[in-house]
Amino acid sequence: MSDDLNIPLLFQGEEMHCVMCGRVQKSDPKVESNWTCLQVETRLYYVCPLHLPLHNRAKASDFERAYEKIFRKIAELEKENNA
Repeated sequence: MSDDLNIPLLFQGEEMHCVMCGRVQKSDPKVESNWTCLQVETRLYYVCPLHLPLHNRAKASDFERAYEKIFRKIAELEKENNA
């Protein structure tokens, strides 16, 4: 994490695990992977590009549906972690 603002340094060579399908990929700061990282408190959740629409071709409703599924999955994981 960055010391100044407590912001995590992302996509710097860490192993990413997709919360939706379990796909694993090592990030590379020099290569655009189209993975997304969402932070809940101090926990990071990665989502591979298979679960999000392409930005330049998608409608707002496509993003809404995709993020709804992702946040539902994260909520399940949070509930399991807090049980």
